[in-house]
Amino acid sequence: MSVRINAFFILIFFPAVIRAAVYYIPQDYASLPSAVSAAVNGDSIIYTESMTDSMTSVNLTKQISICADYDVRPVLTITSASSYFFLLNASNITLRGITFDCGYNAGNGLQIEKSSISVINCIVKGATNYAVGGNVSGITNILIESCLIFTNNSAGAYNSYGIALTSTYSNCLIYRNIFVKNTYAQISIGNSGVPSCINIFGNTVF
Repeated sequence: MSVRINAFFILIFFPAVIRAAVYYIPQDYASLPSAVSAAVNGDSIIYTESMTDSMTSVNLTKQISICADYDVRPVLTITSASSYFFLLNASNITLRGITFDCGYNAGNGLQIEKSSISVINCIVKGATNYAVGGNVSGITNILIESCLIFTNNSAGAYNSYGIALTSTYSNCLIYRNIFVKNTYAQISIGNSGVPSCINIFGNTVF
């Protein structure tokens, strides 16, 4: 009887520790959509090879990290026309070391819909509206650091931005990025609404 009671006590008061999972591409899953489908909040997806991963647009609704391993540069491409490539539709998302080639099929490259988003050491090219950004009110804590954002243009309409935070964004840092040949503007802040605490420094524009 005492053994059963002790076991019950342990189960109630010392639950098992649940650790975040790490999924590797291509070892665990061949492509990103499959890995995202398996992941839950807090998990990480890591590319271990410099590969091209083709997919339709992605609506990312999980709080996860998508990163490249050391000295690896995977290229994500979109295969069909869409208004966005990556819809960042959950908070606490980190993208690191990934190249997003919109191929002029996506209007927006990385479309930010939630707070606490980090985009670090990424390349975003080929979007026809804005490469990184959004126009949802009340977004906070956005980090865009050490990214290369280039050749985002709309083939004649000239309304493409490198980074566009066009509503009431706050507590954002745009730092050490490189902007090249984005046809309308490299950075657009506050076209609709008044942003606050936007820190922009150390960027390079060509």
